[in-house]
Amino acid sequence: MEQNFFLKRAQTMANTVMTRGVILLACEQAQKQISFYEPKRVKLLICGTGTADKKQVQRMVQLTLHLDKPPQPDDVADAVGIGICHLKTAPLNQKLDVKTAFLEKLKEAREQQLKKK
Repeated sequence: MEQNFFLKRAQTMANTVMTRGVILLACEQAQKQISFYEPKRVKLLICGTGTADKKQVQRMVQLTLHLDKPPQPDDVADAVGIGICHLKTAPLNQKLDVKTAFLEKLKEAREQQLKKK
């Protein structure tokens, strides 16, 4: 899910915030993990620069997925770009989470040993 978003119209922003809230609630209730990606990170991963414009993102999504034409509208390319970003980074993030959990368990075990002495 895109972490930050910028909208020009208040009504559009209100609808987006409400929709985002429903999605987050549904994921939480279904106990699904939620990943957040800043637009600059997605652009950097997809285009090689965090300052890429919408057309660049569309073109790189097209090339990455071997599409005949760029995804339309540009919001679709943004959503697909977030998906690509997740697919490329999730395995590493999961490994880091496992490592962190392991180190935490190791720390707890050491503390338990020290208490016994």
